[in-house]
Amino acid sequence: MTTPDGLLNVVQRLHDEARQVQQQGDVGLEELLLRQALELMPQHRGLYPALARCLRQQERMPEAEVLLTRHLADDPQSAPGWIGLAELERQRGRWQAAIDHYGRALALDPGHGGLPRALRHTAGHLLAADDPRLDGSPAELLASLRPGLPQRLLIVLGMHRSGTSALAGLLAGQGWRPPVGSPSQLLLTTEALLEEAGSRWDDPRLQPLAPTPARLERLAEALQADFRSAATGDGPVVMKEPRQCRLQPLWNGLIAQRGLTAAIVLLNRQPLAVARSLQRRDGLPPGRALLLWLQHQLEAERHSRHLPRLRLDYQQLLADPAAVVRACQTLLPGVVAPVEAGGTIDRQLDHGGSTTPTAEEASDGELLQLALGVYGALNDPDEARCRAACDQAMAALNDHLRRLSLLNEQLGQRDTAQLFWRTAEDDFHEAASRRCSYGLERGNAAVQLPLPAVAAPLTGLRLDPAEQPGLIAVQQLVCNGRDGDELWRWHADAGPPLPVTPATPGTRLLPPEAGVGLLLAEDADPGVLLDLPAAVLQALGQGGSVSLAVRLEPLG
Repeated sequence: MTTPDGLLNVVQRLHDEARQVQQQGDVGLEELLLRQALELMPQHRGLYPALARCLRQQERMPEAEVLLTRHLADDPQSAPGWIGLAELERQRGRWQAAIDHYGRALALDPGHGGLPRALRHTAGHLLAADDPRLDGSPAELLASLRPGLPQRLLIVLGMHRSGTSALAGLLAGQGWRPPVGSPSQLLLTTEALLEEAGSRWDDPRLQPLAPTPARLERLAEALQADFRSAATGDGPVVMKEPRQCRLQPLWNGLIAQRGLTAAIVLLNRQPLAVARSLQRRDGLPPGRALLLWLQHQLEAERHSRHLPRLRLDYQQLLADPAAVVRACQTLLPGVVAPVEAGGTIDRQLDHGGSTTPTAEEASDGELLQLALGVYGALNDPDEARCRAACDQAMAALNDHLRRLSLLNEQLGQRDTAQLFWRTAEDDFHEAASRRCSYGLERGNAAVQLPLPAVAAPLTGLRLDPAEQPGLIAVQQLVCNGRDGDELWRWHADAGPPLPVTPATPGTRLLPPEAGVGLLLAEDADPGVLLDLPAAVLQALGQGGSVSLAVRLEPLG
């Protein structure tokens, strides 16, 4: 019969062998050894995070989570279990959840030498690099990173003039908490983010914004400001902002980062009714209004697929608001307020009129047919058919934009930037590049070029900022990592020269006395090599993006 000490020795030997196998990269054998050790001694706390790490290495995240949550249910005082759960959430990019779990582990094991470092490293994904909170004690850092955000969000998405305000107003007081104060900080922050992208609510041009820690922190601050009374309340909050349709990827980043629970109501209104309402209110031409409707609805649909959601037609809201409230109550647990019998929507809000297109509306026939098809798809109860139709419509819309350039009165002058990468095994070529079209607003443009993860280490990046001769004033260059964190930044106001080397015969970097960051493109193929630190190149090799802000003065 094996003594307790003898059993512990056997388990420790298996654990040590698993560590050695891990260094050799044999994940399958490592898992087998750890499972054998757990069968012999299931009360051994250190085996659970080790096995969970092994499962994570095999991309078996759900299995790792089940293992750790079962262990913690049996032994909630296991600091290694909480550390394992924190590492799992950190690998998923759920930084706030990881920090909370590290905090639980630190409370159980205050003397753990590695926990403060892990806590600060994880907090670095939420805070700017120079944030003084990173230099404080672990207790102070933990307290500052729990800002009292509302934990459950019902997000109403939909194009302007689609009834989002009416729906949010109906839900307020029926189990959901509305924002407090005016003007809304979410509105102000969203407008600022659109401006940062060189766009605004009625501008079809919008370059994707990377979910950097600074941007997500701004969203968190706005959310806290608008719903400060709801932070400690029981019910979820209801938030609506049509501009959010095109910035939902940022919100997805915040939801994942802070471990929030969210659900979506995607409101769908007949596109001609929306176009006519926008024409009356803002004087938008039908073609531009239909384009905006398509972009808002398609992007909202695509970026809300992973969340619980309700696709709702505006006519359903008008016809039976009580049924709509009950349907919304099923999206988030814990909404138990009764539906008020008198809850109604003013039917005079429906100003759509006839759905027969006028001659002016019919002149944008291709765009109109595309919008009507998307409207029908969003009302299709079959989720798979809806997604497939919307994907086809997104491809058709992009093709429409490429072929027609949407006429200069809608999109203005456009150009294209291209980013090439090379490794020690290969040189620059078209297959190893990304192109992105951008619009010029009075000669100014902002563009973000994605960079995929590459198998071999990067040895260089080449940026072609335009496809026409001209004077190119580079105002800003930013490199972001795979998780959106900022790796490197150059700004024209910062002082040092633009860190590039001309890469094509027709490209010249003008001397500093002519102006900081000035490139002269003497032909239609300007290109420069980016002189980046080796550490930045190494990090970009795992995926990321290069963002560019320029002013372009074309030459004849």
